[in-house]
Amino acid sequence: MDGITRDDLSLTVMTGNSFPICENPELKLNSFKHWFEFWLKIYRDQGSTFSPSPADFYRQDFIIIMTLKSRPLEPIGLSLSSIYNLDCAVNQQHHYASFYTSQFIEKLKERGSSTVMSSEYLSLCPEFRTRIEGLSAASILIEGTILNMVACGHHRMICTARADNSTSYLAQIAGYEIFQSDLEKRAFRCDLMHVDAKQRSSVDSVKQQRVKELANSIWERVTICHDAKLRMEFLREHSPASSVSSKAA
Repeated sequence: MDGITRDDLSLTVMTGNSFPICENPELKLNSFKHWFEFWLKIYRDQGSTFSPSPADFYRQDFIIIMTLKSRPLEPIGLSLSSIYNLDCAVNQQHHYASFYTSQFIEKLKERGSSTVMSSEYLSLCPEFRTRIEGLSAASILIEGTILNMVACGHHRMICTARADNSTSYLAQIAGYEIFQSDLEKRAFRCDLMHVDAKQRSSVDSVKQQRVKELANSIWERVTICHDAKLRMEFLREHSPASSVSSKAA
Protein backbone atom coordinates (compact mmCIF):
# COMPACT_ATOMS: atom_id res chain seq x y z
CA MET A 1 0.00 0.00 0.00
CA ASP A 2 1.60 3.24 -1.17
CA GLY A 3 1.22 6.82 -0.05
CA ILE A 4 1.23 6.23 3.73
CA THR A 5 2.65 9.06 5.83
CA ARG A 6 3.37 9.45 9.53
CA ASP A 7 0.01 11.19 9.94
CA ASP A 8 -1.74 7.98 8.84
CA LEU A 9 -0.11 5.86 11.55
CA SER A 10 -0.74 5.26 15.24
CA LEU A 11 1.13 3.31 17.90
CA THR A 12 -0.54 1.65 20.88
CA VAL A 13 1.23 -0.05 23.78
CA MET A 14 -0.41 -2.63 26.04
CA THR A 15 0.75 -5.66 27.99
CA GLY A 16 0.31 -9.20 26.79
CA ASN A 17 -1.00 -10.49 30.09
CA SER A 18 -3.95 -8.31 31.06
CA PHE A 19 -6.63 -10.69 29.78
CA PRO A 20 -9.55 -10.58 30.46
CA ILE A 21 -9.29 -7.01 31.78
CA CYS A 22 -8.23 -4.67 29.01
CA GLU A 23 -9.41 -1.23 27.95
CA ASN A 24 -9.17 -2.19 24.27
CA PRO A 25 -9.93 -5.93 24.18
CA GLU A 26 -10.78 -5.97 20.46
CA LEU A 27 -7.41 -4.53 19.48
CA LYS A 28 -5.64 -6.97 21.79
CA LEU A 29 -7.51 -9.95 20.38
CA ASN A 30 -6.87 -8.80 16.80
CA SER A 31 -3.19 -8.29 17.67
CA PHE A 32 -2.96 -11.81 19.00
CA LYS A 33 -4.62 -13.22 15.86
CA HIS A 34 -2.31 -11.18 13.63
CA TRP A 35 0.76 -12.36 15.56
CA PHE A 36 -0.26 -16.02 15.69
CA GLU A 37 -1.27 -16.31 12.01
CA PHE A 38 1.80 -14.38 10.84
CA TRP A 39 4.27 -16.60 12.67
CA LEU A 40 2.42 -19.83 11.95
CA LYS A 41 2.79 -19.09 8.23
CA ILE A 42 6.43 -18.02 8.61
CA TYR A 43 7.37 -21.28 10.35
CA ARG A 44 5.39 -23.45 7.92
CA ASP A 45 6.87 -21.72 4.87
CA GLN A 46 10.35 -22.33 6.30
CA GLY A 47 9.61 -26.00 6.92
CA SER A 48 10.16 -25.51 10.64
CA THR A 49 8.50 -27.86 13.11
CA PHE A 50 8.07 -24.98 15.55
CA SER A 51 4.66 -23.36 16.04
CA PRO A 52 3.88 -20.10 17.87
CA SER A 53 2.61 -20.61 21.40
CA PRO A 54 -0.09 -18.34 22.84
CA ALA A 55 2.03 -18.31 26.00
CA ASP A 56 4.71 -16.35 24.13
CA PHE A 57 2.18 -13.58 23.53
CA TYR A 58 0.66 -13.73 26.99
CA ARG A 59 4.02 -13.52 28.81
CA GLN A 60 5.03 -10.20 27.24
CA ASP A 61 5.48 -7.06 29.29
CA PHE A 62 4.66 -4.94 26.25
CA ILE A 63 2.98 -5.26 22.87
CA ILE A 64 3.82 -2.34 20.56
CA ILE A 65 1.09 -2.18 17.91
CA MET A 66 1.03 -0.18 14.70
CA THR A 67 -2.32 0.66 13.11
CA LEU A 68 -3.72 3.00 10.53
CA LYS A 69 -5.78 5.84 12.01
CA SER A 70 -8.55 4.90 9.58
CA ARG A 71 -8.56 1.29 10.88
CA PRO A 72 -7.67 1.60 14.57
CA LEU A 73 -8.63 -1.97 15.53
CA GLU A 74 -6.67 -3.72 12.78
CA PRO A 75 -2.93 -4.15 13.45
CA ILE A 76 -0.67 -3.75 10.45
CA GLY A 77 2.40 -4.62 12.50
CA LEU A 78 3.62 -5.25 16.01
CA SER A 79 6.62 -6.02 18.16
CA LEU A 80 6.81 -7.74 21.55
CA SER A 81 9.09 -6.79 24.42
CA SER A 82 9.88 -7.99 27.95
CA ILE A 83 12.51 -7.41 30.62
CA TYR A 84 15.06 -10.01 31.70
CA ASN A 85 17.76 -10.18 34.32
CA LEU A 86 20.24 -12.65 32.89
CA ASP A 87 21.88 -13.08 36.31
CA CYS A 88 18.60 -14.43 37.66
CA ALA A 89 18.40 -18.24 37.71
CA VAL A 90 14.71 -18.15 36.80
CA ASN A 91 15.35 -15.96 33.75
CA GLN A 92 18.28 -18.18 32.76
CA GLN A 93 15.91 -21.15 32.62
CA HIS A 94 13.29 -19.29 30.59
CA HIS A 95 12.98 -20.70 27.08
CA TYR A 96 13.58 -17.25 25.55
CA ALA A 97 17.08 -17.27 27.09
CA SER A 98 17.86 -20.40 25.06
CA PHE A 99 18.18 -18.21 21.96
CA TYR A 100 21.33 -16.72 23.45
CA THR A 101 24.66 -18.46 23.88
CA SER A 102 26.87 -18.23 26.96
CA GLN A 103 29.34 -16.22 24.86
CA PHE A 104 26.63 -13.71 24.00
CA ILE A 105 25.60 -13.31 27.65
CA GLU A 106 29.20 -12.89 28.80
CA LYS A 107 29.81 -10.23 26.16
CA LEU A 108 26.62 -8.48 27.26
CA LYS A 109 27.80 -8.45 30.88
CA GLU A 110 31.13 -6.99 29.76
CA ARG A 111 29.17 -4.00 28.50
CA GLY A 112 28.03 -3.36 32.05
CA SER A 113 24.57 -4.81 32.57
CA SER A 114 22.77 -8.12 32.71
CA THR A 115 19.33 -6.46 32.88
CA VAL A 116 18.00 -6.02 29.37
CA MET A 117 14.77 -5.70 27.47
CA SER A 118 13.95 -7.89 24.50
CA SER A 119 12.66 -7.09 21.05
CA GLU A 120 10.77 -10.14 19.82
CA TYR A 121 8.49 -11.43 17.08
CA LEU A 122 8.54 -8.44 14.74
CA SER A 123 5.43 -8.95 12.61
CA LEU A 124 4.26 -6.91 9.64
CA CYS A 125 1.35 -7.53 7.27
CA PRO A 126 2.78 -8.31 3.80
CA GLU A 127 0.71 -5.57 2.16
CA PHE A 128 2.32 -3.02 4.49
CA ARG A 129 5.92 -3.99 3.81
CA THR A 130 6.14 -0.64 2.15
CA ARG A 131 7.90 2.67 2.37
CA ILE A 132 6.56 5.29 4.74
CA GLU A 133 7.98 8.60 3.63
CA GLY A 134 10.71 6.59 1.93
CA LEU A 135 11.46 4.43 4.99
CA SER A 136 10.68 0.82 5.86
CA ALA A 137 7.63 0.24 8.08
CA ALA A 138 9.66 -2.43 9.89
CA SER A 139 12.31 0.18 10.75
CA ILE A 140 9.67 2.31 12.43
CA LEU A 141 8.50 -0.63 14.55
CA ILE A 142 12.09 -1.45 15.53
CA GLU A 143 12.64 2.16 16.59
CA GLY A 144 9.27 2.27 18.35
CA THR A 145 10.29 -0.72 20.44
CA ILE A 146 13.49 1.08 21.46
CA LEU A 147 11.45 4.17 22.39
CA ASN A 148 9.21 2.00 24.55
CA MET A 149 12.30 0.67 26.35
CA VAL A 150 13.58 4.19 27.00
CA ALA A 151 10.15 5.16 28.38
CA CYS A 152 10.65 2.32 30.90
CA GLY A 153 13.92 3.84 32.11
CA HIS A 154 16.11 1.19 30.48
CA HIS A 155 18.59 1.44 27.63
CA ARG A 156 19.88 -2.05 26.74
CA MET A 157 17.93 -4.28 24.36
CA ILE A 158 18.62 -7.67 22.78
CA CYS A 159 17.11 -9.45 19.82
CA THR A 160 17.52 -12.49 17.65
CA ALA A 161 17.19 -11.14 14.11
CA ARG A 162 16.84 -13.14 10.94
CA ALA A 163 19.92 -12.85 8.76
CA ASP A 164 18.25 -14.40 5.70
CA ASN A 165 16.07 -11.34 5.09
CA SER A 166 16.38 -7.60 5.80
CA THR A 167 15.63 -7.79 9.54
CA SER A 168 19.24 -7.91 10.76
CA TYR A 169 20.26 -5.07 8.47
CA LEU A 170 17.33 -2.90 9.57
CA ALA A 171 18.31 -3.56 13.19
CA GLN A 172 21.88 -2.49 12.38
CA ILE A 173 20.53 0.76 10.93
CA ALA A 174 18.77 1.31 14.28
CA GLY A 175 22.12 0.89 16.04
CA TYR A 176 22.09 -2.79 16.98
CA GLU A 177 25.46 -4.51 17.07
CA ILE A 178 25.92 -8.14 16.06
CA PHE A 179 27.49 -10.09 18.91
CA GLN A 180 27.23 -13.47 17.14
CA SER A 181 26.28 -14.01 13.53
CA ASP A 182 24.68 -16.60 11.30
CA LEU A 183 23.46 -19.08 13.92
CA GLU A 184 20.59 -21.47 13.25
CA LYS A 185 17.52 -20.79 15.37
CA ARG A 186 14.23 -22.59 14.67
CA ALA A 187 15.35 -23.35 11.08
CA PHE A 188 16.36 -19.73 10.36
CA ARG A 189 19.80 -18.18 10.02
CA CYS A 190 19.93 -15.52 12.72
CA ASP A 191 22.19 -12.88 14.26
CA LEU A 192 22.29 -12.35 18.03
CA MET A 193 22.22 -8.59 18.57
CA HIS A 194 22.37 -5.88 21.23
CA VAL A 195 21.72 -2.14 21.26
CA ASP A 196 22.53 0.46 23.89
CA ALA A 197 20.13 3.36 23.38
CA LYS A 198 22.64 5.72 25.00
CA GLN A 199 25.51 4.79 22.69
CA ARG A 200 24.15 3.95 19.28
CA SER A 201 26.12 3.75 16.08
CA SER A 202 24.70 2.71 12.72
CA VAL A 203 25.66 1.16 9.42
CA ASP A 204 23.74 4.07 7.82
CA SER A 205 23.67 7.08 10.14
CA VAL A 206 21.76 9.27 7.69
CA LYS A 207 18.93 6.78 7.40
CA GLN A 208 19.06 6.14 11.15
CA GLN A 209 18.41 9.81 11.87
CA ARG A 210 15.50 9.87 9.43
CA VAL A 211 13.95 6.78 11.06
CA LYS A 212 14.44 8.23 14.56
CA GLU A 213 12.81 11.52 13.58
CA LEU A 214 9.82 9.82 11.98
CA ALA A 215 9.34 7.29 14.79
CA ASN A 216 9.64 10.00 17.45
CA SER A 217 6.96 12.07 15.75
CA ILE A 218 4.59 9.07 15.86
CA TRP A 219 5.62 8.18 19.44
CA GLU A 220 4.71 11.71 20.60
CA ARG A 221 1.05 10.73 20.22
CA VAL A 222 1.34 7.08 21.29
CA THR A 223 -1.57 5.54 23.21
CA ILE A 224 -0.27 3.75 26.29
CA CYS A 225 -2.97 1.61 27.87
CA HIS A 226 -3.39 1.62 31.63
CA ASP A 227 -1.88 -1.85 32.13
CA ALA A 228 1.25 -0.80 30.20
CA LYS A 229 1.49 2.51 32.10
CA LEU A 230 1.55 0.65 35.41
CA ARG A 231 4.27 -1.66 34.12
CA MET A 232 6.32 1.27 32.80
CA GLU A 233 6.08 3.10 36.13
CA PHE A 234 7.27 0.02 38.00
CA LEU A 235 10.21 -0.50 35.63
CA ARG A 236 11.23 3.17 35.84
CA GLU A 237 11.23 2.96 39.63
CA HIS A 238 13.52 -0.07 39.46
CA SER A 239 15.65 0.94 36.51
CA PRO A 240 19.47 1.11 36.69
CA ALA A 241 19.31 4.93 36.54
CA SER A 242 16.82 5.03 39.41
CA SER A 243 19.05 2.74 41.51
CA VAL A 244 22.05 5.02 40.93
CA SER A 245 20.01 8.09 41.89
CA SER A 246 18.81 6.40 45.09
CA LYS A 247 22.36 5.48 46.11
CA ALA A 248 23.57 9.01 45.39
CA ALA A 249 20.80 10.44 47.56
